[in-house]
Amino acid sequence: THVMPGKSIRSLERAVEQYTIGMNHYLRGHRLKLQGDLTYEKNYCVGVAGADLNRWQVRFQIEAGI
Repeated sequence: THVMPGKSIRSLERAVEQYTIGMNHYLRGHRLKLQGDLTYEKNYCVGVAGADLNRWQVRFQIEAGI
């Protein structure tokens, strides 16, 4: 994903790139689902010299059916 703010708000917002990989696995038919993903977010902030605004995100989710 690549997000570029519009020209009118570019000085307030930063451009962001995200790279995500995910997976899911079903157990007991479709009664239980395990799902997770890993995202690397690369932020471009103008005017902040030497600032490291890049980060990793990890998400995990469990879904149970009745």
